[in-house]
Amino acid sequence: MTSIALEQVACRAGARSLWHPATIALGPGVTVINGPSGSGKTTLLEVLAALRRPDQGTVRWRGKRLAGRTLDEFRACRGYCPAERWDARTMTVRTTLRWTAVLWGVGRPEAAAVREEMRWGLRECAAERVALLSQGYQRRVLLASSLVMSPEVWLVDRPYEGLDLEGRVTMQTVLAAVLTGEPGVPRLAVLADATAEDLPAALQTAPMGGGGLTLGRLSVSGADP
Repeated sequence: MTSIALEQVACRAGARSLWHPATIALGPGVTVINGPSGSGKTTLLEVLAALRRPDQGTVRWRGKRLAGRTLDEFRACRGYCPAERWDARTMTVRTTLRWTAVLWGVGRPEAAAVREEMRWGLRECAAERVALLSQGYQRRVLLASSLVMSPEVWLVDRPYEGLDLEGRVTMQTVLAAVLTGEPGVPRLAVLADATAEDLPAALQTAPMGGGGLTLGRLSVSGADP
């Protein structure tokens, strides 16, 4: 079963603890991490994405400690989308997506690139350099890149920042599909910093998985399909 668990996990920024030691179990569905600036949202997302080692505690994937072979298996099936722009903007949209697919060992990289172009409305600009696109389109390319390997787990930092209207609609469509367990989308999605107005209606009204959790000043809520 798709699951990520944190056991008494804590992180520090210098001498300051970002949150109290947290024990969290995340299963299929959508989880939203919210909190004020500096509360550790991005840090928690990086821990969940295995991009940062916690200063305390254990992270588990499908019940196994996230280390060695288990860590490699997890990284191969998780997509991560950072909030900031990245260094591949000199390439075209199609090359960016295909290159990402090849990097992650996707069997048919061209088909995967075309699939995400269609999902995110990027077909018409596929031959254009990413650097020449509007901010909204660049954000769409970054989100598409994080899904090109068909990840089981999808982690997105500030998902709606800089995203245009069409991209927002696509984002809501993908999240709604995650909630209902549809094929072709991740089984587990974690978003850092998203307002209720940005989320699909099903997530706004769904009960919080596990009743909701509070990590210091950070609130973590989820909805199961």
